[in-house]
Amino acid sequence: MARIVSREARFETRSARSADEWMRTLGSLYSPPTISMTRSHRFRAEIRSLTVGEVVVCETRATPHRVGRAFLQPTAPRPDTVIGIVQLEGEGYAAQGSRRSVVGHGDIVVFDMAMPHETLYRDEVRLLHFVMPKRLMPRSLIARSAGSRIAADQRANRMATDFFAGIADNLEILSGSGGPRVIHSAVELLETILASDNEADPAAWDGDLLAQVRLYIMQHLADPSLSAELVAREHQVSLRHLQYLFAGEGTTISGLIRSKRLERCRLDMLEPTLANVPIQRIARRWGYLDPTHFGRAFRAAYGVGPREYRAARLSLER
Repeated sequence: MARIVSREARFETRSARSADEWMRTLGSLYSPPTISMTRSHRFRAEIRSLTVGEVVVCETRATPHRVGRAFLQPTAPRPDTVIGIVQLEGEGYAAQGSRRSVVGHGDIVVFDMAMPHETLYRDEVRLLHFVMPKRLMPRSLIARSAGSRIAADQRANRMATDFFAGIADNLEILSGSGGPRVIHSAVELLETILASDNEADPAAWDGDLLAQVRLYIMQHLADPSLSAELVAREHQVSLRHLQYLFAGEGTTISGLIRSKRLERCRLDMLEPTLANVPIQRIARRWGYLDPTHFGRAFRAAYGVGPREYRAARLSLER
């Protein structure tokens, strides 16, 4: 884990009496405020936060509510943030990707904030959030853990619940000189718990990693720099291992990127509302900066050039 270098800690308390006010508060903590919530006339919440360098630790108390993030547009900024949530009181439901969990006292769930996710709390809850940049934790570990429930009685988590509850109880005290050291230890403990939980089934790791990589590719198709090397680096796994996993699926990383980009271009070219948009602009939108390269790739995939394909298909619909 990258070390938390700050020696200073800042303590704050905020409250909200409406879902809209709470959404703005969470948005200021969780990067871009693209958070949706259920509306409640009697909603109330309070958050006590301690900021140590790039890490924010929050104790949250709130009445029943739902909070989540849907898919982002290809051009939208993506928060490079991970959040670990310790359930101190109440019960909740957590979901990210294909993972769905009921979360109870002492359980932990982790979210990759760049990915769609949802939490639902039907009771009043008390939570401890660890909000931090992804670079403070191995991305491969985040990919394996995102959306999964780590039970309170599971391995390394068994003795951690009281420690995390103690942090929540003493956030204001931790704003003193010893606070950064304690928070650094807490983040290290969180990473240890996640790593311990992921030791059991390497095959499941690989399956989850493939799912995360596929989702990452789909969300970054518009980025011209998207490549197999970038994907491996972003998920902190070796390129050779990732290529091995994709070979087992009968494809390659570069092949998947190419086929998905071409498919997006093909669909856009057939969209009547985009009939007047030049093909070159559509290609650029999906990461093809070189028209010649795009034309060759399209012809190899569909047997005809993009102009001929578009003209033939659109003429059939007239």
